[in-house]
Amino acid sequence: MRAVARLGDGRVALYGGDPYTASRIDSFLDASLLFARDTQIYILALRAGSVNPDIHASASKAFMTYMTGIERALCSGSGFIVGGSMSLADICFVAEAALFHNERVHRKLLDQMGLIPILSDNTTADYPMTLAHFSRLRAHAAFVPDIEPYLQSLPIS
Repeated sequence: MRAVARLGDGRVALYGGDPYTASRIDSFLDASLLFARDTQIYILALRAGSVNPDIHASASKAFMTYMTGIERALCSGSGFIVGGSMSLADICFVAEAALFHNERVHRKLLDQMGLIPILSDNTTADYPMTLAHFSRLRAHAAFVPDIEPYLQSLPIS
């Protein structure tokens, strides 16, 4: 993702316009990698029916850390995670948030295990700017062809 953004930098500035902005974007991408690791373990365990409280707790902590970071970044009022235009940080965020929606498919399993879904009604209250940003991005023309069909393919159990 980083290489593609750098290669296309002359056409679309997804890495910002200066080294400082590029470094901030890299910081969010690094945080996204950490979030993705715990998310993948969690979603794969849900799919296998082998989720346990430790995996759930780790994913919950990763979700809280990631979403809190995005929420704080959006407090700047610039409209995007880094700066005043869409960047690679926003693209990565929308992809990671969409992938986390896989949890919805496994609500019955979570109930059977006595685990509370991480993505819940409280998520919007806890991270209002982050969820609003996700809604804006998923409605963006660049994302609609991929994100909407993907989310619609995830039935809520």
